[in-house]
Amino acid sequence: MSPERTCRIGIVVGRFACVALLLGVLVGCGKTAQEYYRESRLATTLAEEEDLLTRALNKDPDLRDARLRRAWIYAMRRQLDDSLEEYDILRQQTIDLCNKLLADFREWPKAKRAQHPKRPEAIEDRRRRYIAFISLGRARALELNGKLTEAVESYNTTMAHDPTILDVYAGRANTYFKMGRYAESMNDYATVLERDIDRASETAMNRRGEWHLQRGFAAVCAGEWAEAADDFQAAVEGLRPKHRKAQAFLGLYFVACRIGRKDKADGELLAEAQRTRSLHKGLARPNTWIFRAEWHVAGLIDKRRFLLASFHRKKRVVKERQARAHYYIGARLLVNGDKRGAGEAFAVCVAKGGPILPEYHLAKIELERLAAGGKTAGEYVGLAKKERDHDKQIALLTKALSMDPNNTEARRVRGMIYAITGAGDRAVDDFTRLLALNKNPIDRAATLRYRGFANARNGNHLAAVRDYHAAAKSNPKLWQAHEGLARSLAALRRYKESAAIYAVLIKQVTWTEFGPVWRIERAFTLTCAGNWKEAEAGWQTVVKENGSPVVHATLYVTQCKLGNKDAAAKSLEAYVAKMKQSDWQSAAAQYLAGQIDEKSFLLLSRHSDKAEQAARTSRAYYYIGVSNLIRGNKAKAGEAFNKCVDIGSTQERESWEYRMARAELGRKVDWR
Repeated sequence: MSPERTCRIGIVVGRFACVALLLGVLVGCGKTAQEYYRESRLATTLAEEEDLLTRALNKDPDLRDARLRRAWIYAMRRQLDDSLEEYDILRQQTIDLCNKLLADFREWPKAKRAQHPKRPEAIEDRRRRYIAFISLGRARALELNGKLTEAVESYNTTMAHDPTILDVYAGRANTYFKMGRYAESMNDYATVLERDIDRASETAMNRRGEWHLQRGFAAVCAGEWAEAADDFQAAVEGLRPKHRKAQAFLGLYFVACRIGRKDKADGELLAEAQRTRSLHKGLARPNTWIFRAEWHVAGLIDKRRFLLASFHRKKRVVKERQARAHYYIGARLLVNGDKRGAGEAFAVCVAKGGPILPEYHLAKIELERLAAGGKTAGEYVGLAKKERDHDKQIALLTKALSMDPNNTEARRVRGMIYAITGAGDRAVDDFTRLLALNKNPIDRAATLRYRGFANARNGNHLAAVRDYHAAAKSNPKLWQAHEGLARSLAALRRYKESAAIYAVLIKQVTWTEFGPVWRIERAFTLTCAGNWKEAEAGWQTVVKENGSPVVHATLYVTQCKLGNKDAAAKSLEAYVAKMKQSDWQSAAAQYLAGQIDEKSFLLLSRHSDKAEQAARTSRAYYYIGVSNLIRGNKAKAGEAFNKCVDIGSTQERESWEYRMARAELGRKVDWR
């Protein structure tokens, strides 16, 4: 090739390289993920910010902060599915990272692991905190997009992982309020206010003032007038923004009128309205609109001028202001005795407003009170929840349902009371009626789970299994449905299926305190199933968490079934020798260890309560039977197992010993 041709090719290649470099600079291909992320924080529009975050995540999919922010942008832009997908990715990344850290720890030399014995617990704590934070973001995204039931579920998940996050309670309180569940909203705000330890700073006082204001709205809707007065007073004292303080002042005024302090409240309102009018009369800033409401309620401006003040260049704002204005118009008419005019104004507020506005809820409740001529169905539900006597609770809830047969809260609470007091058929009927009202899959799942519980309490475990299955299908994340299913399957002697469900629960649901309980129940189901190897492994795990005498006794039985009688006996004898407690359970372990005889064991099963004595005696005969079986006396073992079953069948609840005795009788041909 000639030098001239080589030179021309070099020039062409050089030009292409320059163009490529220029294009790279123009599109920013040389920037790192962090640089894109930092640039996104300076974006002036959501679209621009989303684009930069996407570029950052294309460079580094594990950039946590970028994905969190993009998830929230999707939520704000009403792209809920995209937002939830981002949170799911973050959750899985967290789990994968923590699993990797645990795997790395297990690869460390033994000496190094010994120097950091708490590292697995620290990794687990990190996982819980991260997932709690992700679930909180997910809950807020769902709430912002109107998926309130799903938001509550996500807030609950957050609490399960980390109950110390105050924002979770505040967020769930706000969601409950939007759902019309005012008593629950009040309780969550009370929790936030109680646990908030930073109370002295101006920021803290304003924050607490805002919580008191929101709780005051919920208290008015719940008919809790004394609490509402206290909350609005605290809001007036704590809030710093003048427009929020004015809203709290109006709330306090209407509550004062409701509880018979109108004359004094009128004077205080007029003085406050005259003061704010002298300050804000000529101003038209967005936050000064509420002062017009204050002036109208005080009688300083008429209805026409008040509604004219609702004008705004944005139609959405006009609609919201008009809805809010008609609440204040109606509330003023109501305290002055014009119920008809008040009802008309409240109806306009409800028609124009929505659940996001406190005034919408206040107007809606007042309409219900006017229609009922007194308390609303929701207020009767609130009274029922405060009662401790079940009969009085049921009477109040029945009153609520006579006023509003579609009141889902009254139906749910009454169904639960019926279930726990033994009125199983009535409970099932309430939950069946509630199912007809539920449209949301999560609500349906919860109701199916409640009906499953009622059926199980009623002894109809086949129906309970159907309900629990349907609940789990409607909401796979509802672990309570899986737990109920495992227990009902065990009651139906379907132990292998029950054990399999417990295994999944133990693996997947790590944020509740029920893990140790599920491990015990799974070990019992495996014992009943005769799966001795897995049962022995299960009991070994349980022994480390719960060294109760019954646990050690059942571990001994499974080890003997596997042919390790001598080693098992030595282990049980060593445990009994160190045992400090002296109760019926310790007597069971002592009997199996040969420390006491059968007669003494049965004497120790006596109790002043006949039902308790029968339960203990039934359980004792299981240990007597299995002890004889281990010694090779099959005839006496069979007699004892039959006595266990005969006595145990009269009990309201089945003991695991009763189930294990039945299982042993069912496999006589395999006795060893």
